[in-house]
Amino acid sequence: MRAPTHPQAPRPASAALLARLRPALLASAIVACGGSPTAAEAPEAPTGTSGPRLITEFVGFVDAARGMLVLRPQAAAQRSAGVIAQGLAEVNVVQDGVPSAGPDNSVELVTESTAIKTGAQGCGAFDAFSGMVTLRSFFPNSTLQNTYIELTRVTPIGHEACNSSPVPPGLEVSDALGLFAYGTIAAKGGASDHATREWKLLLPTTTNFGFIGRVMADVVSTVAVPTAFGRGADAYGQGSVPTTNFGASPLITTRSTPGNPPNNYKDYLRFDLSAAAAEIDLASASAATLSFAVTGRNGTVTFDFYGLPDGLPGDAASGWTELGLTFGNGPGNAGKGGADLSFFTTAPGDSNGNFLSSLGQQSVLNPAANATVSFSSAALLNWIKSDTNGLVTVALRRGDAAGIIHLHSKENTLGLAAPTLTVVGPRR
Repeated sequence: MRAPTHPQAPRPASAALLARLRPALLASAIVACGGSPTAAEAPEAPTGTSGPRLITEFVGFVDAARGMLVLRPQAAAQRSAGVIAQGLAEVNVVQDGVPSAGPDNSVELVTESTAIKTGAQGCGAFDAFSGMVTLRSFFPNSTLQNTYIELTRVTPIGHEACNSSPVPPGLEVSDALGLFAYGTIAAKGGASDHATREWKLLLPTTTNFGFIGRVMADVVSTVAVPTAFGRGADAYGQGSVPTTNFGASPLITTRSTPGNPPNNYKDYLRFDLSAAAAEIDLASASAATLSFAVTGRNGTVTFDFYGLPDGLPGDAASGWTELGLTFGNGPGNAGKGGADLSFFTTAPGDSNGNFLSSLGQQSVLNPAANATVSFSSAALLNWIKSDTNGLVTVALRRGDAAGIIHLHSKENTLGLAAPTLTVVGPRR
């Protein structure tokens, strides 16, 4: 793509200028029509090593007399440490302010309009050059959280922003030259995949000026992992036939019957987290949710959830198989159960050294046919964060003595989603 072009005739202040921020950093980039600001000409705002993750950097140029606000890529050689692989590439500057599609894992800045404001609408004693700037995300599976645009250099001095956002506690950013909070921006295609803020820059004279800035955000991804992915599996065992395997069944049966142990069922779901671990930092995950579709039942249905701790024999890929698991050999097996429903064992474990840890309980009132049950807990999240081998097994049982209800397995023929573990965390 060719570099942005600049008009030869003056344009009104309301003319919109678009500069897209995209992957592939250019070998060089300068401030349009004015030369790049240098450290000697303006103080650099303080920066830190923590806080929002730096996405990319840009340079800008303001020609107030012509109503121009041009944003362009920062030169690769001038880029700060910490910029992720997604960077900038120049595209044409357009005048209609219409956003365009961008490559995945990129953002764009759109100058929607510009104006010179005076008095109370400006910067008090000085006029202000005002630009309405939209930040749009093209991250398909990630939200941008704690999103800020910070001006780190202004050349010449005296053109700092007069409407900076407050510096948030715990984030090492500065409002010395200009700080604009864009909040949380949704993944690509959502109604909230963009946000617009006004930049008011001091305008003591109409002399052209430039700046360097950076877009910063926590890039948070959501990855949904079904039991149908990779080494995932789902199966159940029935107490009355403790050596029978039901791994190919389209349904996973759940039932607990105090006083009649043969009618107890134990269910196992294994998730392959390799794709999730490639996308996000699991150790820093912020949320985890287990979901599955059920056949429906009147009344309150309660599920008890357990996790197979990382590193136990049953946690290995060969620890249990979908077509080999039975009621009698499932990890953490405590026999056929009893009146207290305790047919899972905790530490020290079964004869193979496997035991289960409680992750919590979920009750659902009158679940409809094919409805989705979702479960989240701090214990579930911490268990996911402690995983080291990319495999996790959830065991579940009924926490009530009502009749049978089924989960739809990955073999279901209704087109319903397989049991799924969804993890949210910082993008790698």
